[in-house]
Amino acid sequence: MPKKTILCLGNNTKDTDNRATQLAELNDSVNFGLVSQENLNEQRVPGVYHTTIVDCSYQDIQRIIKEIDLLYVFDQTYDDKAVKHRTLEIAEMLSTEVEVQYENADNTSNYNYWSELVKDNKSFCIYPFIELMTQNGKTSVCCRSNVPVEDVENIIDWQTNEKYQHIRNKMIKGEKLHHCALCYKSEELGVASSRQLDTTMWAERLNLTSVEQLATINTPAYYEIRASNVCNLQCRTCGPQWSNQLDKEWKEIGLTSKDTTYGYTGFDIVKFDQLDINLKVLQNRTIKLPKVQETSTLKLIRCSQINLFDNSNCSSNFTIEILPTINRRLVLPLFLPALALICSLLLIKNKNSILLSNISIFAYSFLLLLFAELVIRYTGINKILNYIFILTPLLSSVISYYFLRYKFSNESY
Repeated sequence: MPKKTILCLGNNTKDTDNRATQLAELNDSVNFGLVSQENLNEQRVPGVYHTTIVDCSYQDIQRIIKEIDLLYVFDQTYDDKAVKHRTLEIAEMLSTEVEVQYENADNTSNYNYWSELVKDNKSFCIYPFIELMTQNGKTSVCCRSNVPVEDVENIIDWQTNEKYQHIRNKMIKGEKLHHCALCYKSEELGVASSRQLDTTMWAERLNLTSVEQLATINTPAYYEIRASNVCNLQCRTCGPQWSNQLDKEWKEIGLTSKDTTYGYTGFDIVKFDQLDINLKVLQNRTIKLPKVQETSTLKLIRCSQINLFDNSNCSSNFTIEILPTINRRLVLPLFLPALALICSLLLIKNKNSILLSNISIFAYSFLLLLFAELVIRYTGINKILNYIFILTPLLSSVISYYFLRYKFSNESY
């Protein structure tokens, strides 16, 4: 049975690499390590690879899928549940292009529940149940809606507010609302809307397993308060009312009147003098290991030695990348003298054989370069190829040198 080319999706920790190695061993295969922007365009051979949505975008993974037989999704914990949601979302979107297998299919049931809900219920969105969006003294269901819901000053209890309850009840019943026209329009065009994508994401973040649980949310889980349009960005999907940079640009090119102004009120709903924000408690728990390309040659040589794989920077699959990198840094330059000696064949005066013609000498040089570039990629997984790669420039140089000496000694001047 031919070996498969497997791409694993997981979190951005060393655990993903360890699981990929275990999966490779179960399939009598090899873990070729991380797929990222640095090696995205390399040709894939049968074996196990792994990546994350941090290292590769959806478009990148979609390109890789053309060379993959199976997309395998690990069952792991994520520091940021939005990343887990996006990982499952990408796996679902790619299921029409490649076979997708989950390490623990039961662990995707919650995502599947909310994903199916927003597909079947064309109105439901999680934002009115979890968000308080305010601008100019009024609220809206989310930042994509320009339809006001309620005056901020009238909100005594956000959870029991009559207007919000009306919107929530209509959504649960599947009745469409004019507040959400933008998302409905996107869906009609066949584009996944924020209503669909953000609902599954926030349900994952808040550990919600059913619609009934939304009734237990007494205060907003997400506040969005627009104090002004001052912003250092100029997102093309935004507008001048939310970006003073776009406001300036639009006025310069005549898209809006130079007299247009944007006033903002009602953001005193937040008592800033009562906030106690301590950024010292924030920690980045994402594990980032140094890339092979960022590691010194001496460290790589130490990593390549036997019985030194206990080092956190020298995991076993890491050596698959180590040897090609060492060869590229130390052995590949040795091909230059070999090429120089081959090119010196052009100096021979008496060329009685087609094997010494200019075209033949060019072919020798080209084939040597082609050989070096093709073989170097596999020196980390095949010892014989590694030895051949190391010996080739040495033997080529010696043979070319003595052949030149022999030819030059027989020439008359």
